[in-house]
Amino acid sequence: MRALPPAETVAVFGADSTLPLGSFPAHACGDCHAWNSWRFGLSGVAFPGPDGDPTLRASHEAHQVAFEGIYP
Repeated sequence: MRALPPAETVAVFGADSTLPLGSFPAHACGDCHAWNSWRFGLSGVAFPGPDGDPTLRASHEAHQVAFEGIYP
């Protein structure tokens, strides 16, 4: 799996605010954020950074903001 810049997944949404899973390519970044959310739910411990529902545009936008903060 390759890492996708969040802007590439945000672009898939267009004007839609939700898309079903499978509408955008699976990628390492999204899988890691989903794992982080799951881990936090089990233990209350997670790495810093956004998580969220991968079917929501808002989750991808939050990832983009965090990405730009790390890689300006």
